[in-house]
Amino acid sequence: IYRLIGLAYNKIYWATSDDDYRTAQFILENAAERATKFNLASQFPDIYFDLGLINQNRGYKKDCEQSLNKYLEIAPNGPLASKAKTMLKKLN
Repeated sequence: IYRLIGLAYNKIYWATSDDDYRTAQFILENAAERATKFNLASQFPDIYFDLGLINQNRGYKKDCEQSLNKYLEIAPNGPLASKAKTMLKKLN
């Protein structure tokens, strides 16, 4: 899971096109699936926050909202909770 997250962050950092963001999204979704499969989602809530950011940047409001809500479900008092709540307010 850590390796997938690292690959996604690298892809995001060097992104020059929507295809790069789509690839990073695919990688993070894969990491989220694995985390869920092995009951580790609570250890990796940032995956969902990052998916929210990617969806926001790609203009996918509904997907962004779902990802941020998932982050808040897993980590309601997490370090990015305040930012996630602010982002959600701006979406509505």
